[in-house]
Amino acid sequence: MITMQRHEAKTRPSATQKPSRLERTIMARLARLPFSSHPALKVNLRQEAYANYTFGARSGPSVDFDGLCHELAHAAQFDPEEFDERCTPAGRFHLPVAQILIGEQHVEGPVTAGCTLRECEVFAIQYHLLKYTGRRIDFDRYTKEVVQLCSWLPDWWMLGGTEGRKDEIPRHLGRYVKAWTAQRAFDRITLWLDRTQARFARQN
Repeated sequence: MITMQRHEAKTRPSATQKPSRLERTIMARLARLPFSSHPALKVNLRQEAYANYTFGARSGPSVDFDGLCHELAHAAQFDPEEFDERCTPAGRFHLPVAQILIGEQHVEGPVTAGCTLRECEVFAIQYHLLKYTGRRIDFDRYTKEVVQLCSWLPDWWMLGGTEGRKDEIPRHLGRYVKAWTAQRAFDRITLWLDRTQARFARQN
């Protein structure tokens, strides 16, 4: 069962308001994915990221199916055996970045390119989810977008600076695309939802 939640903001549509065309399109594409009937799957199209065990579709000002697939891809990327470590008690992804102390303030100080490599793998999984639902993707264009988005991460420069980013991110993205399949992503997301449901059962 797909549970679509809405923000409790003042602009929240009334209970009788019909979903927008964009919402209907996103939910129709989501329904094509094999795990869409899982009872633990919750979606909030206006939410950003993953919070309260709910997958959001917002990324900055944009709301789209790509954003929703990206959050689902994060759930697939995590090792199912690490669910309790990767899913906080508040139902958020735990994505730690090493911290260093400067003066009296802790700031991000990554010592590896782990964040960027994780995102490369997540974007590869996202690619398979989008393709499965019928999206036609120009892989070269998709790769350029991934390179640009990864430039916001705190450790991309550890791949070799600006030039390294242009060469290494496409290489790792291609490697992960070959390593993953849509079915593998479905299986991993289903395991994440199974463990979510099991946590709910323990809490109740």
